[in-house]
Formats: sequence, C-alpha cells, structure tokens
Amino acid sequence: MELYTVIIKNWHNSIERVVDWAESRGLTVNFKRGFEDQYICEDRLIEINTANSPEHRFYALLHECGHYLIYKTSSNFVRDMPMYKGFCGGSDGRTARSKAYHVSLVAEEIEAWKRGRALARRLDLSVDNKRYDDLMAKCVYSYIKS
Repeated sequence: MELYTVIIKNWHNSIERVVDWAESRGLTVNFKRGFEDQYICEDRLIEINTANSPEHRFYALLHECGHYLIYKTSSNFVRDMPMYKGFCGGSDGRTARSKAYHVSLVAEEIEAWKRGRALARRLDLSVDNKRYDDLMAKCVYSYIKS
C-alpha cells in the first residue's frame, strides 16, 4: 500500500475513534464542506469542515471535543474566568464587546486545544505536537486579531 494511502487511513481511523467517543457521550458529529468547525452546545453538535485535510479535521475534532469537555464542567471554567458568559446561550452585546470577555474567550480556546490533546492521549491516538501547536496558534490568533 502506498505510504500516502496509509497515512490518510490512519487519520480516518483516528477521526473514527474520536467520533465514537463523542457519540458515546450523546454528541452528534457532522462533517460538512464549507462550514466552520464548531461545537454547538445547545444542540450537542460538533461540525467539522471537510474542505480541510484529514489531519486538520482530526485536530479540529479534538479541539471541538475540548469545548464539550469545558462545557461539561463549566462551573470550574466560570470560577476561573468569572467575566465569561458564553456558555450555551451566549452573552449580551455589552459583555461580548468587553475586553474581559475577549480575554476569557481566548482562554477558552486555548483550554479547548489543551483538553483536545489530552483526549487524544487518553484514547491513545497519535498527535504531531508541532503541527497541532501550529494549528492551535493559527486558530487562537484569529480570535486575538478580531
């Protein structure tokens, strides 16, 4: 079997393992082209953009599962970031425009990436830490710039 095919198959197997984990917790995972990677807590739904590479999809899926893990224990996150009101229902416009809210949003994004990597370790899945960190930096920076 060609090396490229083996690598792609490994990413798909890793994705399947994470999907199985998510579904065992009552989450639905949808793969759609052209949609933003996201976790919609009200719907217990994770959406992953299929326009990205399999490796990117795997890391994004881990990250979105990280959001689920944060929301599952949201009282702990809110204790550490009391200005954050973004859990399942959002915040009012005034809060969402505050500097404190934006700082806590960036903190949540970083925490979701950390929890995603920890989930991969628990599931005994391989992560290229440099590439994972590069994607994390790119994604987190997009929140800093906005």
